[in-house]
Amino acid sequence: MRFIKTICLLLLASVTVGQEVNIIPKPVEMKAGKGYFQITNDTRIRISGDYLLPVANYLYNYIKKYYNLSCEVEVVGAYGFADSNKRKNIIRLNIPPKYNFDQFLPYGKHYIEVNSSGIRIDAGEFAGLFNGIQTLIQLLPIQNLN
Repeated sequence: MRFIKTICLLLLASVTVGQEVNIIPKPVEMKAGKGYFQITNDTRIRISGDYLLPVANYLYNYIKKYYNLSCEVEVVGAYGFADSNKRKNIIRLNIPPKYNFDQFLPYGKHYIEVNSSGIRIDAGEFAGLFNGIQTLIQLLPIQNLN
């Protein structure tokens, strides 16, 4: 059985051909494309249940502290994610049902996708989701903090 540590599909303007992105742990696979996603005060952090509030609040507090942006956290339920795929300006944090990800994502691992519509982070459990948020944080631009 092949273990996939981290898969990142990134569509970021700051990543160009030949430019290496240094994130820890290093992704098993990363595809860079054109475009970017910009986090604003209108960005929503969507989660599938109250049980994900600790990780959503961690990301909210980080964005608030270092970028002075207030991204509302929305609990939409498992069925609310169908709408999230159609909406723009969403950071989607999810632990899918076990039958979807058990063989795909071992403990602590995550899947992250960034495109012009939003950010999607999926994991098999909390540790993987937290690691996905850490990956996202490493991909954010460094702010000039005075």
